[in-house]
Amino acid sequence: MKKLTTSILFTAMFFGALHLKAQQKSFIQVNASKALSLLTFLEASGEAHKRYRAYHEYINEHLGSDAEFQQLAKDYEDIYLNYLITRKEFPKSRYHHRVSVNDLIWSAAANATNLDDFNVRITGLLPYISQNTLYQTLKRAEPYYDKLVWNPAQASIEDIQKKLAPYLPEFERIFFKTNTFYQSGWTKDLPFKLAVYPIPLANGNTTATAKGNALICGFLAKRKNPHKDILGVIIHEICHTLYAEQPARLQRDIQQWFDENPSAFAPIANSYLDEALATVLGNGWANKELTGEMDPNPWYNNRYIDGFARALYPLTEEYLKADKPIDKAYIDQSVVLFANTFPKADKTPATLLSEINFYLNAEKEEDIDRIEGTLYKYFNPFPHEYLIPIDDPSSIESFAVKKLTKLIIVDSKNTPTLALIDRHFPDQKVEAKANSIFSFRDESSQSAVVIINVKNQGMLEKALIRLSKQAYLEFGEYIIIQ
Repeated sequence: MKKLTTSILFTAMFFGALHLKAQQKSFIQVNASKALSLLTFLEASGEAHKRYRAYHEYINEHLGSDAEFQQLAKDYEDIYLNYLITRKEFPKSRYHHRVSVNDLIWSAAANATNLDDFNVRITGLLPYISQNTLYQTLKRAEPYYDKLVWNPAQASIEDIQKKLAPYLPEFERIFFKTNTFYQSGWTKDLPFKLAVYPIPLANGNTTATAKGNALICGFLAKRKNPHKDILGVIIHEICHTLYAEQPARLQRDIQQWFDENPSAFAPIANSYLDEALATVLGNGWANKELTGEMDPNPWYNNRYIDGFARALYPLTEEYLKADKPIDKAYIDQSVVLFANTFPKADKTPATLLSEINFYLNAEKEEDIDRIEGTLYKYFNPFPHEYLIPIDDPSSIESFAVKKLTKLIIVDSKNTPTLALIDRHFPDQKVEAKANSIFSFRDESSQSAVVIINVKNQGMLEKALIRLSKQAYLEFGEYIIIQ
């Protein structure tokens, strides 16, 4: 009897262990959240988010004449979600005004099991009226989404989850290999989710973005084997997460290493580092790990990021093979590699304006938005600070900020503003030439200064078009705008 009992107990323990093992989920998980997919659907429905171009056109083709749905799309756009979160212990170049409540809402959607669960998860992130409006708008849009996208895409959703599953162990290995390189300290206590959502097309653009512990990734549901299109994207976006999650002390160290580097190329390399690392690690090294060969196609559709990533590849591979984390030697060498790859980047408008302090005299919100919108049509800068007006003491004080391009747009109070600039940059004579672009390198702050002096905002676009077409700036010389 005792022997039989022991046997039964052993058998129960064995099958219990199997059941427990079956319940255990891998560190990297694939899911298709309905709440997230609905959010994406409503965002793509509006006119404000051009990154969903193909998806937007599809929705508009089927629902553009439906007044009730168009009102839902407008209701969604009218909800203010972009409350900014400042993490003051991090360098401004990394986290200052770069995390928002909207990011947390998308992360909650990626982890939610349904709309009700999503509604609970976002409690407290928004004013209640805004939260309830968001929830009710999603609920009312759900029947449209089910009919047009979700229900027809069920087979493709199941298929992509099934086809991504064999890659998950390799994704996990690559995740923690890059985690060691970034020194991000991510542990297996918090799983990482690949949150996929269907786009009901065979061709078109897709989007991918990392939010919290989720990579939100669209896939073309009518394409054969769409999982192959997103393998490199997955690691690329994971790298953005790990870069963002580096400890504050390391982020400050990296910023200091760039600041202490005497090269004029250091701030430019710094501005491209996040994207270049994600590209070299995801589209370069990880793609080779997954497929066995280097991708012969362009890794990124920006020549500076693509070129920088390729230049970084041998150095990065050396660090990965040795399980060596990013350090000062890596940062210093990255500056050398960038300078060697792009020897004129220190005078190229596109690279000089990649990170800026942005100075304006315009004080009305609609004027600021108009100027900013015009700037983003021709350049893609990350403004560390908006300094308004130019003669404010804090604006003048910021002229001394080291190694950060100063973009100064003077479209009102021109004569006194230019006289003020001339006084506070004593090593460079700044003349009041109408409708002109003037640039120089300020040795005191070790940074480029670009002044756009126009009679009015109508001339500003002409000036930015001219600047965008300028291959290189000749410091100390004026470009006259006709």
